[in-house]
Amino acid sequence: SMLEDPSQGSREAREAWWSTLYNAHRRARTTDALLRKLGKWLEAHDDEAAAWRTLAAAQQGSGIDPIDSWSRARALAPRDAETQTALIEALEAKGRHEDAVSTARAMMEGPGFDPTTAIELAGTLAAAGERELAFELAGEVRERYGRNARAMTGLLDFYNLNDDADTALEIAQALVKLAPRKPEARIALGEQLFQMRQRDEAIEQWSMLPKLARPAHKGWARFAEVLT
Repeated sequence: SMLEDPSQGSREAREAWWSTLYNAHRRARTTDALLRKLGKWLEAHDDEAAAWRTLAAAQQGSGIDPIDSWSRARALAPRDAETQTALIEALEAKGRHEDAVSTARAMMEGPGFDPTTAIELAGTLAAAGERELAFELAGEVRERYGRNARAMTGLLDFYNLNDDADTALEIAQALVKLAPRKPEARIALGEQLFQMRQRDEAIEQWSMLPKLARPAHKGWARFAEVLT
């Protein structure tokens, strides 16, 4: 097939071909055959990230430890978000909490990392009883991605879910500083204040919505919505 010759097709085309091949074997329940053939193929052609991703996915689906394969894929395509997330999740699934966190830290130092991956890891760690490690990681995400609204929104949820309302309030206030004219930031801060029984302060934030939304009637509608 065209996949057997690494020079055939563009990178994007080959990624699609590998995905199609894996899905075909999965549907046919012949993943074991794919594992054997792909493992042998990679002995001669070990520099194709999509092939390592396919092997990792097949291993994972067959109950085989995929960590080494995900690591090889990541080394070849360090910017690939799917591979980054999959490697961290595989480490965490094996109970290798410290390794998962150190891998996330290394990824944060490099290009193309999605900070929500680290926030999700922190949430998983907290649920697994690794609260200290979870909060340490969340703090590092906050320090590095404090100007990333998506990351800060994820941290707001993390701290609320883990009963740290004071830090959640700091995050909500930081979101407003990042985007003072964004209605969603004011709503989030108002909700945080309201949860902390600071009703007047919450209403003060929400009362700004008519000034922030255009046309104004949409702002009044949002104001009425949050009050109900």
